Amino acid sequence: MRTGVLAHSEIIRLLNEKFVNVFVLLGDLPELQQGAKGKLVSKLATTVATTLEASVAQQRTGRSVNSFVLSPQLELMGHLPYRKPGESSINAERYVTFLNVSLGRKLPGSTEDVLEPESIDWDTRFETAVESGAIADKGLRAVLTADVHEQQIISVFRTPETAPQNYTIVEIDAIAFKDGGVLNIEIQVGEAEVSGTFYLFAGDTQPPAKLVPDNALASVRQISTDERETITFPFERGQVFRLAATGNHSQKGKVNGFLATISVEPASEK
Repeated sequence: MRTGVLAHSEIIRLLNEKFVNVFVLLGDLPELQQGAKGKLVSKLATTVATTLEASVAQQRTGRSVNSFVLSPQLELMGHLPYRKPGESSINAERYVTFLNVSLGRKLPGSTEDVLEPESIDWDTRFETAVESGAIADKGLRAVLTADVHEQQIISVFRTPETAPQNYTIVEIDAIAFKDGGVLNIEIQVGEAEVSGTFYLFAGDTQPPAKLVPDNALASVRQISTDERETITFPFERGQVFRLAATGNHSQKGKVNGFLATISVEPASEK
C-alpha cells in the first residue's frame, strides 16, 4: 500500500487528521488477543481477527493487507481489503471514499446486513421526480442552504453514441455556505445493465468532450447496476458546482437511472 494508495497526499492528510493509525502484523494477532499488550490492545486485536476470519470464510477477502476502521470504543466501523481474491488493488479514489463512509459509521466492507443498499423503485421515483419538477427540460438543479442541507435528484445518464462523452448535468448551488464546508454526493445507479461515471466540476467549467476529463474536481467511475458510491469534496467558500453523469463509453445507446443525494456539511459544524 505504501507505493499505492498510501502514496497519495490527500489520503495521508485524511489519515493524519481524522484517524489514529496503527499497523498490526497478522502473525501477532493471537498473542495480542491473549493480552500481551494489555486489555485495550487485546480488544482491538480480537475485533480485527474476528472480522477478518468471517470475511475470509465468506470469500470476501484474502489474508493480504486489510484496512479496519474502529471507533474509540474499538467497535468496527469499516473494513476494506487492499486486494480481494482475483481482483486488482483498490485505487486512491475508492480508498478515500471508504475512509469517509467509515467515519459516517456505515460499516463499508463488513459482514453486517445493514450494508445492503435499499431497493429503489426506479419507475415510481422517476414519476415522482417529474411531477415535483426535479427533472426539467432546462436541466437539473439542487440549491442547498443553511435550512436545506440535503436534496435528492433523480434522472438518467446515457452512453455516448458518436461524441466521446454524453453528459447529464446537475447544477449544485452551494453559494449559501459562505465559509465553505464539505460537499457529499451519494450516487446510486439503477437496474439497467450499464455502469455510470460521475464527474464533479467547478460551476464555471464546461465538461470537456474528452474520454477521461483532466479538469474534474473529483469523480467516481464505473458504478455498476444497483451499486452506490460517494463523492466527497471540501470547499473553502460558497460556490456553484456541476455534476456530470455519463455511461460506459463501450456500450453505445444505453440508458440507466441514477439517484443523487446531495448534501453539505457546513464548515461551522466541523
